[in-house]
Amino acid sequence: MRDWIYDITLKPFFFRLSPEDAHGLSVGLLNFANTLPGMFELVEKLSTYKSKRLETTIAGINFPNPLGMGAGFDKTGELYPFLQRLGFGFVEIGTITGEGQPGNPKPRIFRYKKEEALIN
Repeated sequence: MRDWIYDITLKPFFFRLSPEDAHGLSVGLLNFANTLPGMFELVEKLSTYKSKRLETTIAGINFPNPLGMGAGFDKTGELYPFLQRLGFGFVEIGTITGEGQPGNPKPRIFRYKKEEALIN
């Protein structure tokens, strides 16, 4: 069963925004949620599905499930604890450099509605 919170409330709202704006707002909301006491536990309880059947081992590393968040979402590595609570089996953090980089020119995020996917 899909997550009703996402399907009924968040998805219709975010799909009215450009992919870039939806990404920026998502990062901002997750950063804010990180500051709220008890939010980690609430999010984990409402959005994480755990099952032994989903556990995956790759190159000797155990993951709770095979669904991961790509590095383009959390470029600075600030959100990984929260993203894990959302149910991702692993979180890839953006490239680490000594100096901040401007990144690629916009638009750099593209939405594929039919496939229900974002490409960064």
